[in-house]
Amino acid sequence: METTQIAKYRKYMALAILVGALFVLSALDTPQDGYRVRGSFLGRHQEWVVDHPLAAAFIRGQPRAAVRGLDTLQPDTQTLAYLSHRYSPDLATLFFAESHYRQAANRQAQDQYEAFVNTLMQGDSTLDWSALRSYYVLFVPGLGYESDTSTGANWARQRRVLSAYQVPHELVQTQEWGRASANASLIGARVRALSEQGEKLMIVSASKGSLDVALALDKLEASGEGMGLKAWVSVGGILRGSPVADAYLKAPQCWWAGGMLWLKGLSFDLLRDMSYAQRSQAFDQLRIPRDIFIVHLVGAPLQASLSQEIRRRYEFMASLGPNDGLTPLADQLSEQGRVITELGLDHYFRDSLIEVKTLALALSVAQLNP
Repeated sequence: METTQIAKYRKYMALAILVGALFVLSALDTPQDGYRVRGSFLGRHQEWVVDHPLAAAFIRGQPRAAVRGLDTLQPDTQTLAYLSHRYSPDLATLFFAESHYRQAANRQAQDQYEAFVNTLMQGDSTLDWSALRSYYVLFVPGLGYESDTSTGANWARQRRVLSAYQVPHELVQTQEWGRASANASLIGARVRALSEQGEKLMIVSASKGSLDVALALDKLEASGEGMGLKAWVSVGGILRGSPVADAYLKAPQCWWAGGMLWLKGLSFDLLRDMSYAQRSQAFDQLRIPRDIFIVHLVGAPLQASLSQEIRRRYEFMASLGPNDGLTPLADQLSEQGRVITELGLDHYFRDSLIEVKTLALALSVAQLNP
């Protein structure tokens, strides 16, 4: 009897040890803090934290063949959603960034941008500012830029930087809660006026301001006016609207959203104006002038860098693949625009080096399109 009990005890102990070993191996196989890997990606060498071993392979520069058929895929929203669900969000994000970086024009823009960031951080006083100073920079603000200056939608920090380096600029006075079409008219009028004065123009916009600019460019192309506009920089532009807006257009969220807008004296049309379902189709019909040099700066957060500020919205849009907390990554791009990716940042681009990066971005555009 005693021998039988000992045998059972040994069996239970062996099973417990086996289960414990499997648990430990599982924990080792899937680190709770992600996969840490050091390598160069998009020209930047540092340690990255990603959510999947195949994402780590991207950082290490290992063959894309690790994922079957990857070379045949395009980094559009549908493909990114598939990769995100099949493998991981970080893999999809890295595929987006790496796919664009493989294109010569994008690589040139990204490398130029990174080079200027490094040069400015080193305090190099030999920089040639003449190309940038030849431009008159028009900043187009985002939503609520007057009511809430903490969001950076008023471009105050960036304008101070350009002032310090004697780069001519101004803030276009759009309606902070206005519809995109109304703001497009205001932007277009300012572009026409400055073009008639002989100014060489660069527009810098962000978030919903980029939607305003896209509509303005469509109108300028139709009229053949605004020939002074030579460059457009779109930072986290919601060119095709935001799925977040669509969520608040449906019950029960629409009741709460409508009440909040009413209390602020705003119209429900503000949400309809940014509808992802409507804007995604409408954007493809816009006529963007082919002779304008366009750069899209895209904040592409990794899972380890998701802030509490955007996490809920990021997860809400997960069915559409990687996003910046307000819109899918691929939907921020125009057909002819060059792409610069800020890996690890999100829609709000909160970065202690934002002044340096603003200058680097402007210098890059001026250098690439003198």
